[in-house]
Amino acid sequence: MGINSGKCRVGNFGTDNKLDYTVVGTVVNLASHLESLAQPGEILITEDTFKLVRNQVKCTEKKPIDSQYLPSGIKLYSAHRMTGAQ
Repeated sequence: MGINSGKCRVGNFGTDNKLDYTVVGTVVNLASHLESLAQPGEILITEDTFKLVRNQVKCTEKKPIDSQYLPSGIKLYSAHRMTGAQ
């Protein structure tokens, strides 16, 4: 699973013949790339997401992943479990 946080566009996209309610944007694209890079059973999150959940979710910082789809210098974390903190 890949999770990223940020602003995106949400709504009905398509043509008059076929509309889909979906989300689009670079934030969504990055989450999709994280999903493809995650190991089976792993949840990869970006630093933006980590900052939002760090008090509720136990995470470990990942070693840099070399991928043409990731921004240079991006910090990634592997989310493990809820910490119980409110």
